[in-house]
Amino acid sequence: MNTPENDKRLRIKDAAKKLFIHYGFAKTNMEDIAKSANMSKPALYYYYENKAALFKEILQQEATLLLEQIDRHISKVDDPVAQFELFFQLIFKNLTKLAKELSSQPDMVCDHGLHGRRLIKQLHGMFNTRLEPILQRGLDAGVFHFTDITITLRALNEMTQFLSVEWAASLPAKQRNKIFNTIVALMVQGLKGDTQ
Repeated sequence: MNTPENDKRLRIKDAAKKLFIHYGFAKTNMEDIAKSANMSKPALYYYYENKAALFKEILQQEATLLLEQIDRHISKVDDPVAQFELFFQLIFKNLTKLAKELSSQPDMVCDHGLHGRRLIKQLHGMFNTRLEPILQRGLDAGVFHFTDITITLRALNEMTQFLSVEWAASLPAKQRNKIFNTIVALMVQGLKGDTQ
């Protein structure tokens, strides 16, 4: 429901997102966000206690939208292997789109401070809520072969640490796509217990 409060929050998030993309987290401040959102700095602080809280809400919103997209696509597929591949393909597609949007922006768009690591851990948790049922379906169908789903999820998180905007932007599209597809194929082979 659109209320004046929601409209203001949306305006703030839109303004902040543009600034974060253009200048990065470290170089964006609350005064710039307030100006860009056409409001006073005290009014901005009424809605968000600091830029980290605002950044976190934007990232969580983006992740939620991506998860909704993943849910829509995966619900149309029955095969756990195809679901697993589709899960990572949709994340990859989102990353490459974002890398393309950021290609003309300053280098240090993404910051790796303490707040960033905590957020990434939370985002992994959100994505694991979608990945775990896929793995369980694969186990139940006898397609995947592993003994501990928690350790497997953690291992997949560790193996996919490379999936970042910086990585996606650092390689030519053809090479990036080939590397990504090879890694997904290797993960599927590992889940299936293929040793060849």
